[in-house]
Amino acid sequence: MVCLRDEDGESQRFEAIRQGVAEVEADETTKHLSVAVGVPKRCLESWILALCGVRGTEAMGRERLPRELERLGIESKNTAHYVDVVRHANLDRLPDDATRLHEWLAELRAALA
Repeated sequence: MVCLRDEDGESQRFEAIRQGVAEVEADETTKHLSVAVGVPKRCLESWILALCGVRGTEAMGRERLPRELERLGIESKNTAHYVDVVRHANLDRLPDDATRLHEWLAELRAALA
């Protein structure tokens, strides 16, 4: 099972999602599932910027993220633009401070192994 859900301004969402994953992994009926759940800080745009090589995105405020996207020529909330970023991203060159993105990619690799 693979999914993404950003914090969307609710800082407790990360822990709630982690608790849900732990319950799935512990339940006898679902523990056979491989799970990779990503929770970008603030919003998905922080990961889009990190995929473009921008550092410090997890610490950026919600107001700054769209401005940074615009600076790179990426239209905010444009799915086609986001997909293009993902398709062309070099996952081996992500900023080291994109902690949650790195964690999710590790979970994803393990789930798909």
